[in-house]
Amino acid sequence: MHQYNYQEIIIEITRRCNMTCEHCLRGEAQAKDMPQEYIKKMVEHIDYLGHLTISGGEPLLNIDGIRFLMDELEYNHVHIGCIDITTNGLIFNDEVLKLLMDIHAYPYQEEIDQDFPFFQIQVSNDTFHDNEICRLDKYEQFEQNLKKFDFLKCYSRRDRLNPSYLIKEGRAKENGQRDLYSYSEIDIDFDDETVWIETDSLYLNCKGNFIIGCDFSYESQDKNVLCHVDQWDDYIENLADEEREFDKEPEQILA
Repeated sequence: MHQYNYQEIIIEITRRCNMTCEHCLRGEAQAKDMPQEYIKKMVEHIDYLGHLTISGGEPLLNIDGIRFLMDELEYNHVHIGCIDITTNGLIFNDEVLKLLMDIHAYPYQEEIDQDFPFFQIQVSNDTFHDNEICRLDKYEQFEQNLKKFDFLKCYSRRDRLNPSYLIKEGRAKENGQRDLYSYSEIDIDFDDETVWIETDSLYLNCKGNFIIGCDFSYESQDKNVLCHVDQWDDYIENLADEEREFDKEPEQILA
């Protein structure tokens, strides 16, 4: 069995959310968390992971899922370049604090860039989130949470979202102004022991499906599935077989 080296994986740890932002490209929240068996299957043959993003929904609604993911990564000695958690910033409690400190102390960190932190909390930053936080009457709580994230030296506010960048997916299907990006196919390289998966935005959703691209609504995800995590090894092996056959063709022509 090959070991996998990934450039990037985005984990949809939950589809639950505590906000109903009008621009959300995911669509309506769902009462669904990623099952532990999908996490175990995804992690079991990883050797190196360049960039891990933990997303949702609102990922901090599934602390148990994030902790299980981190425990599995550590148990399997997975070396990681950097980790992001993308959040709306409304959740901060003792359980979150303990989780963030534990991620900071992850033992198998691989430095990508001396000026680039291993772990960051990426907080949403746009008019639509601001409006929803005000509607919920939680702006003071939000500001207090940002100070706590900043104190932990893990806080990064995303660049202000330009409304013209809204993608026509989910709740933004009517007010979005852009179509989905066109994502590349999976690019792999391999030897007898390791497969390098050199693909941006490889996304594993709560249903256990791999997708290329992080900007699909929950509805659109179902139409763009590569394969289920249970079939991932076979999927990658088939890609490797195609690469081997392609490499043989010049030899056959020369012969």
